[in-house]
Formats: sequence, structure tokens, C-alpha cells
Amino acid sequence: MLTTLLITNITITVALGIMVLKEIDKLKKDIEHTELSITVQTRKDAEKLGYDIADMKKELKEELKEHISKEFMAMTFRGIRIFK
Repeated sequence: MLTTLLITNITITVALGIMVLKEIDKLKKDIEHTELSITVQTRKDAEKLGYDIADMKKELKEELKEHISKEFMAMTFRGIRIFK
């Protein structure tokens, strides 16, 4: 009787251990998948931000060119000699 209880106890413990290990493996896979998803999303956001920054730089460059051209023209109309 005692040996039967001991064998049953050992069997239940081993089965529970195996079940716990399987759940831990599932959690590890879920965590890896989540980390990968976060990495991909972060990379997409960074690329999007990079493109936005590039567009902003281009726009600012164009605005600066226009501003310099306007100031240059304004100087000549005011009678300021640009070239000596």
C-alpha cells in the first residue's frame, strides 16, 4: 500500500514537472515572438522617422534656397552693391 502511494506520488510529480517544463517552453517562445515583433515594429518606426527627417531636411533646404535668393534680390533692389 505504501509503495503504491509512493509510486503514484512520484508519477504525479514527474507528470507535473513535464507539464511545467512544456509551459515554460511555450512562454519562452511567446516571449521571443513578442520581442521579435517589438523589434520589427521599432525598426519600422525608425525607418518611418528617418524618412520623415529626410523629407524635412529636403524641405528646409528648399526653403533656405528661396530665402537666400529673396534676400540676395532684396539687396540688389536696395542699391547695395553685391560685387565690387
